[in-house]
Amino acid sequence: MNVDVVLHDAAPGYIFLLHSNGVVDDCSNDSVSDLRKLLTRRTLYLFNPDERNTQAIETSAFTVIATSPDEKHYSNFGKLPDVRVLFLFPWTRDEAHVALQALQPTRKPSAKQIATLNERFDEVGGSLRYLTYEQDKYDEVKLELTPP
Repeated sequence: MNVDVVLHDAAPGYIFLLHSNGVVDDCSNDSVSDLRKLLTRRTLYLFNPDERNTQAIETSAFTVIATSPDEKHYSNFGKLPDVRVLFLFPWTRDEAHVALQALQPTRKPSAKQIATLNERFDEVGGSLRYLTYEQDKYDEVKLELTPP
C-alpha cells in the first residue's frame, strides 16, 4: 500500500491515510497498531495529540508531533537516539488567516470567523489550536490564560 501521509488526530480518534494518487482513506483509532507497517522512511506521519498523554507511534517515518511544548506528548521520542525536538514559533496573523482558509477549502471564511480569529489573536497570540477552538472550549482556555 502506497501511503505518503498519515494524519493521526488522537483527540477525536481520526486516522487518515493520504495516498500519492489523491485517494484518502480513514481508519479507526483501534487500528493504530496496524499503522506501523504503513509508516516507512518515505512516509510523513503527522500526529496531533489529545489532552491526555497519548503518544505518537514510534516509527522510522518522518514524524511531526503538532503539540504545545508539553513533554507528555513527546517524552517517548526524546529518549530515542538521533531524535531532535524542535520548537516552532507561533503562527503570524497572516499565517492564521491562510490556515483558517485551508481548514475549510470549499468556502471562504465568513466575516464573523475572520473577526473572531483577529480578536482571539489579539488576546492569546498565534496558537492555531486556540484560534480555532469552539467558543466554549476557547472560553475555558482564555480563563486559564488570563491573570486574576
